[in-house]
Amino acid sequence: MVRAKTRVAMVTEAFAGGVYEWLKLVCPELAQRGFDITLAYWPRPESPPKAVLERDFPACRLVDLSRVTDGRGPVKYVRGLAAFLDRERPDILHLHSSWAGMAGRAVLVSRRRGRLSWRRRPEGHTPTGVYYTPHCFAFLRRDLSLAMRTFIWGAERLLARTPGVVCVACGPGERRLAERLGATVVKAYNGVAPQNGWAGPAAANVRTGPAAPLARGWPPGSLGAGGHLVLSGGRLDPQKDPLFMIEVAARVLTELRDEAGTSAALAIRTSPEALTTGAGPEVRFVWVGSGRLEAGLRRGLERLEPGVREGLVFLPWAQRPEFLEALSQATVYLHTARWEGLSLAILEAMAAGTPVVVRRGPGCHEVVEETGCGVVARDAKEAADAVLALLADASARRDLAKRGRAAVRSTYNLERLVSDLAALYETTGGR
Repeated sequence: MVRAKTRVAMVTEAFAGGVYEWLKLVCPELAQRGFDITLAYWPRPESPPKAVLERDFPACRLVDLSRVTDGRGPVKYVRGLAAFLDRERPDILHLHSSWAGMAGRAVLVSRRRGRLSWRRRPEGHTPTGVYYTPHCFAFLRRDLSLAMRTFIWGAERLLARTPGVVCVACGPGERRLAERLGATVVKAYNGVAPQNGWAGPAAANVRTGPAAPLARGWPPGSLGAGGHLVLSGGRLDPQKDPLFMIEVAARVLTELRDEAGTSAALAIRTSPEALTTGAGPEVRFVWVGSGRLEAGLRRGLERLEPGVREGLVFLPWAQRPEFLEALSQATVYLHTARWEGLSLAILEAMAAGTPVVVRRGPGCHEVVEETGCGVVARDAKEAADAVLALLADASARRDLAKRGRAAVRSTYNLERLVSDLAALYETTGGR
């Protein structure tokens, strides 16, 4: 008798950004390991079109939950998920992001109490294994009101002990928060494929894909001898906070122009490359990504001093191979986000051997502190000082690069992440 495949339903309302990238990495890999993967989602305005979804999720079935039920807000999520469970009857349910997590646990609690069965059917389906990955608890968001964050925290604390639900933490910071809420927690930390990262500057001229806006907008060879690229990226929105990069860049570039600057600035200006060329090395801050703050940022750039403005470049989204190439050429990766689950961009920088300077914030600094692969900064001044110090010290950069690559190989890699998830699903959903 042929054993049926374990049916896994991935459900999210945050079908964009980091959650989308996580699913794009993991779902095809699980399908290759023999799991029957269904990806159910509520689309967002920024979610990719259907043709892109079909390309990004081969061998996975896609279900648009906005077509399952109507309604608004939390009611929409609860009703849609209940209907989906009854129709698809998965063995494993894995909820991604806060609202999907709250809706899924509300459905389970209600069904176990004999309430809220879809269309009043008491036999509503309950999967044998239920998992929840917040990818950053929503109560950490600083773009929500205090009242809304307090409500979400209360809901998470109330639902944390839902019987039969396991929180799958995507990073060390998320694990600690989930444990404080009282949840049953296991680790399946975010990971990237080391072979997709770059070995460092020696690989800078290797190209793995067609030209993207990044390559057209910023030719890799334009910095000249001794030049330094400080790279950042992500959506131009309050979470990623590109204004932080502008403030750091202004401090660094001003310091480099100041004859009475710090010892780090002096070391950069008097590097062997600078002495050979007769001019100080160029330092450029580049942000890759687009978003709703773009127009305001460009107006703000026009008000900066020319010497600072010329050192800042904002480019549209690049294809993944092009972004990885930029990481391999960067001297420093500057991560500006105010909150995260565990940023894949930080892990990609580590895999590329690029030292990171990370702003202290939930989901951002923990991995850097634990692995020792970069510097954690409390504010823009500390971040600027860290960038200057790393630009001036090649030995320190090599040490941080070595630690970052080692951490990806041992812990934060895609193979380990998929294996952890497969073991969970097989334990609770195997038949």
